[in-house]
Amino acid sequence: MTSLSEPRSLDGRKTAAPLRRRLFNRYLAGVFLATGLLSAGAVVLNSVIDPLWFWRGNLITGQNYIFNERVAKVNLILQAPEKYDCLIFGSSRVTLFDQTDIAGHRCANLAFSAGKAVEFLAYARYLADRGIRPRLVIVGVDDFNFLTKTTRQPEIPDFVRKGEAPPGWLESYLSLTALDFSQRTLREVSPMPRFYNDGFVGGVLKDTAAFKPPKKLKAAVFKGRLDPQRADLYRQLRDTFPEARFWGFVPPVAAWKVTETRHLGKILDGYLQAIANTAEHFEVLYDFSVPSAVTRRHDNTYDGSHYYPAVHKVISERLQTASPQVPADSFGLPVHAMTLGQYEGAFKAALNRFLAAEFPDLHQAEIAQR
Repeated sequence: MTSLSEPRSLDGRKTAAPLRRRLFNRYLAGVFLATGLLSAGAVVLNSVIDPLWFWRGNLITGQNYIFNERVAKVNLILQAPEKYDCLIFGSSRVTLFDQTDIAGHRCANLAFSAGKAVEFLAYARYLADRGIRPRLVIVGVDDFNFLTKTTRQPEIPDFVRKGEAPPGWLESYLSLTALDFSQRTLREVSPMPRFYNDGFVGGVLKDTAAFKPPKKLKAAVFKGRLDPQRADLYRQLRDTFPEARFWGFVPPVAAWKVTETRHLGKILDGYLQAIANTAEHFEVLYDFSVPSAVTRRHDNTYDGSHYYPAVHKVISERLQTASPQVPADSFGLPVHAMTLGQYEGAFKAALNRFLAAEFPDLHQAEIAQR
């Protein structure tokens, strides 16, 4: 006997609607279950790789590839902000500076790719608002900070601009972007030659090819101009931490690149004035980009802009010594102890020695024009 509650069509046959509904509900349940399992798997994998440094970084290999330094480094500091009494700001050139080399301080290296002075200022104010009061601040000073027009605009995260807490780990690690990065990390596919070890100290991956200097020089072309008055950004940075000592340095750059950008690009005089202006806001400021025995080599850098940690160890030693004398190897001009005339003379003399040795025809042609 058929139940009265069993739905039928007008001709007495059972309808298929309840069956379709049951199948659809099972399908939805399967979709939700699969989505939940995938999301949970993504969170677990991302948490183990920890590309944004909420905890201890990559627990599998100990190598932390470059994902989003602008967020990751804030996360690292905010784990225990009270333990840092030293902050390091800079571009990717400064990421290979070992923060543990600064004696008597616990430094956090906040350098990140294409970092600009205006970004350092935003981060400094953000951290100051959270009670961080460093006793020492070290700043990498790049020439592009003085250009009125650059190809890349500052990339200050919204949470830094608004003075808010960074996105939480669950929100961050539900991201497909983070999942893609984590799986590439497992396959040891790094987006660039730089990485961070399990102590978050920068290094260069093994088998990275050495820098190949150009056989012919090409003059750099700039859309804007170089403005020495932009040194005021570093004054504002110092004003953010008025009780801290300030050390600065121009990171090393291959002599070939310095010649192409500053000399042939016709911004050298403005650059020298800009660094001299900047030195007024620091107790110590060295220019390690001056052509020297170090920057005329090509086996200590992989691209002429990023120098190996061994070079930065020398930089660290010279910053801490703060000698007013030009080193015997000419690596690093102590701008803090020089007049503008002395600085200009020493830099241009070093540049002329490089040209005479590597590009004698260009050197002779310039002599003839003087």
